[in-house]
Amino acid sequence: MTSPPLGWLRLADDPGTELVLGQVSRPWRLTDGGAVHSLSPEAFRDFDRPGYAKVAVSLRAQPYGAAGSILSIETRVVLTDASSRSRFRRYWLVVRPFSEAIRRIAFRQLRAQLDGTKAPIRGEIEILRPPEVVFDTVADERNEPRFNPALTRVEKLTAGPLGVGTRFRAEATVRGRIAPMTIELTEFVRAQRLSSVTQMAAMRIDGTLTFGPTPRGTRMTWAWNIHPVGALALARPAVVWMGRRQEVRIWRGLKDHLEKGPADLQAW
Repeated sequence: MTSPPLGWLRLADDPGTELVLGQVSRPWRLTDGGAVHSLSPEAFRDFDRPGYAKVAVSLRAQPYGAAGSILSIETRVVLTDASSRSRFRRYWLVVRPFSEAIRRIAFRQLRAQLDGTKAPIRGEIEILRPPEVVFDTVADERNEPRFNPALTRVEKLTAGPLGVGTRFRAEATVRGRIAPMTIELTEFVRAQRLSSVTQMAAMRIDGTLTFGPTPRGTRMTWAWNIHPVGALALARPAVVWMGRRQEVRIWRGLKDHLEKGPADLQAW
């Protein structure tokens, strides 16, 4: 939209969250919109020449759950004089149904395209403990052997408190064999979101846990992407199937572990 012939102006840009574009034009002129180009954001704000419409479009993506987003678009129009306001109202009466249909179709196509790449291992569980307790227990990987018998050893590799960049070395027992791995925290918002990357010889796993309060405790959701390598890549559907079952077992173990403790159980 910012390239010719449209030439919209970038008014604001919060990368990964919101983009705001603006244009000064006469949209009711079907053959020539009469757009005013080469404006700065300040000039756009102050523009008041009669006979024009000032249009601002906001496209915003907000996090939703473990690996989802709510995408919204908002358009606002200011007319610079009464005559332009009257012309725009007549124009919009005709154009509005088509504009709304185009937006709905575009959003549906985008959702269909992105849903094809969403994390294949997903789920949720309610745990009868506060979000802070659940988060702190899960964030420190050294706690996991307490509720995941397959993980036999975990050590913290980095100094300092837990946060983005904290790394762990762990060992899991898979069909009688020891499988070493490294785990790095990539997002750390206490009691809300925890993302990590796990690297093993045969695969890489990345994803996010989210934590939200419920009337009785915490709803924890998970969304993991799995990237097998080598020969294991050919068996990815089977790996995903096993991963789904494994995640359910792990988090049921966490639920049992925390709910069997004292009501005021704190992080380790």
